[in-house]
Amino acid sequence: MGQPSSNALTYSVQYPLDQIEVIVMDGGSTDATTCFVKESPAKLLLGGKTPAEARNIGIRHAEGTIIAFTDADCRVKEDWISILSSHFSNPLVAGVGGPNITIDEDVSYLVRYIGVFMESFLGSAGTKNTARYEHLREVCHNPTVNSAVRKCVLEEVRRFDPNLTVSEDVDLDARIRRRGYRLLYDPRMIVWHHRRNTVT
Repeated sequence: MGQPSSNALTYSVQYPLDQIEVIVMDGGSTDATTCFVKESPAKLLLGGKTPAEARNIGIRHAEGTIIAFTDADCRVKEDWISILSSHFSNPLVAGVGGPNITIDEDVSYLVRYIGVFMESFLGSAGTKNTARYEHLREVCHNPTVNSAVRKCVLEEVRRFDPNLTVSEDVDLDARIRRRGYRLLYDPRMIVWHHRRNTVT
């Protein structure tokens, strides 16, 4: 669940389609998003003054037990759902995430360089928001550009804080971990991220 672009909605996914529910949260788009979604199998929901509030609306309407998040400027790997769903056999695992990788052909050399820098420990200031790892590991946080969380855990911690306009996913993961749950990072759970072709 998230705000997928046309790429995300039409991209081939290696998972039983009757077990996938796609919810698109539209916070006031001015392009053809609503028309496109209405012609797809996805469910279109409107509203949310902040990303946190929009995600909460989507969570409340979701029927599945695992809620996966991505953004409008992202494309998920074909086996994204299969990989993320494989980690929830352990009841202590509340969520899993993975890398969001800059799509080289979409951006200038400068923005590609910035993307690589932001994925480093120095560029991410140690926040783990854009840091990348080579192996499966436990982490403190997975950004919602590429993450999945048990719906029951989201309800237990009262979902995202709608009053936060930034770092709402960091706050959510902190509350999840305080409950004793684990968050995992799987480098195979890839999302390709279309970054702006400008630094302003």
